[in-house]
Amino acid sequence: FEKIDAFESPNLFFWQVPQRVYVRDGVYLVLYRNIRLLNYYKMSFKKKHFSATLHRLRVLLRRTATLLETFSDLFNPKVQRFSIDLLQRYYEETKVLRYLYFLNELCATRKDAKLTLYSELKSLISQEEKAVMKMLQSQSFMQMINILTRETQVQENQKYISLKIEVKNVVREHLARFEMLLGKTREGYDDEVLETLYIAMDTLQTLIEDFFHIIGEKESRIIVEELNILLKPLREYRNCKERAGILTDIKAQSETKTLDIDPLLCEHE
Repeated sequence: FEKIDAFESPNLFFWQVPQRVYVRDGVYLVLYRNIRLLNYYKMSFKKKHFSATLHRLRVLLRRTATLLETFSDLFNPKVQRFSIDLLQRYYEETKVLRYLYFLNELCATRKDAKLTLYSELKSLISQEEKAVMKMLQSQSFMQMINILTRETQVQENQKYISLKIEVKNVVREHLARFEMLLGKTREGYDDEVLETLYIAMDTLQTLIEDFFHIIGEKESRIIVEELNILLKPLREYRNCKERAGILTDIKAQSETKTLDIDPLLCEHE
């Protein structure tokens, strides 16, 4: 913990947990690092509303939820459930702003996008930024940070298994489940199957990103690159649907009933 605290927060994102520790110590060190970074990016976003800062904050929300889910037996069950629910809720509640930032940047590059649409996006971004800041400054957010910080100081549930062995076993389990889900798509698939597949891929990737130096940098890079190649169309399909849903909502709620959202709709077939 002292070595983590010695780091300047911006450089802590890619901090590596030591390999030669027991699984509980390694997982708690990663959790502690994530808590520090969640607080840092929260304060950074409060000072300046940058889309890159929001992205990093959302990555950390997702990573921390994955960590708590994957190593559930190392945590107090009540703390784990409470924290995962909040982390996932905050991840969802910041999604609209993430898309608004993207659509705003896209709007500036599209010649056929009308000024009314650009103005509408600017207004919505301002509203959504206030909502996100209210969430980040809420008592429940601070309570979650405090509870998770206290959890890292608990000395119970020690498993005398090396972090390397446990992490590799967990990744193998996730890969096996992922392979099974892919196999099922031969029988056909719908949106529910695709969503399950996406979550499995996302969980696997975030897990590897947190422990890439334990698994091996070369091996981690190969797995993540293959996942990205294999499921790029699924990610695009999912993003297209999200964009269309958000833009349709913007049009429905706009005072300008003739608002033209077509220039920002996805062009993938």
